[in-house]
Amino acid sequence: MYKHSSDYIIHNKQFNQIENVDEQVLADFVSGKIRYEFAKSFLVKQLPVHMIDKTIKIPTPNGELDEEGNELTDIKEETVQVESVLRTGIVLKIPASLTKIGDETYKIGDKVVYRNLRATDFDLIKDAALVDPFDIICKEY
Repeated sequence: MYKHSSDYIIHNKQFNQIENVDEQVLADFVSGKIRYEFAKSFLVKQLPVHMIDKTIKIPTPNGELDEEGNELTDIKEETVQVESVLRTGIVLKIPASLTKIGDETYKIGDKVVYRNLRATDFDLIKDAALVDPFDIICKEY
C-alpha cells in the first residue's frame, strides 16, 4: 500500500494526532473525503508561514532644524521578521478546467509555492486556500 517504509501513520493514544505521514498519502486520503469540485482554482492545504528577515529604514528626529524650520531626521536601519509574500502548500484538489484538458503538471499531494496575496481562504476546510493556477510559482520535487 505504501511505497516507502517511512510512509506510515502513527496515532497517539488518543487517536487525534497524526505523525510521520507522507504528504502524498495524506493528501490522497483527504482529497477523497472532500465533496467539492473546483472550477478554476486549486484547493491547497496551507503549510506554516515562512518568516524572512527584512531590513527597514526608520526616520528618527535628531533635534536639529534646517534653514526652513523643518525638523531633520537620521535614518536608522532595523532588521525585523516579516511574513514572506510566498507560501507553500499541498495540493488537495485540482481544478476541473485543468483536468478536462488533460493537464497533469500538478497532481494531488504536490508541494507547491504560490503567491499568498491572491489566495482566498476556503473556510469550509481548516487551513485550506483557493489558489489560481497562474499564482503557483513552482512545485517541489
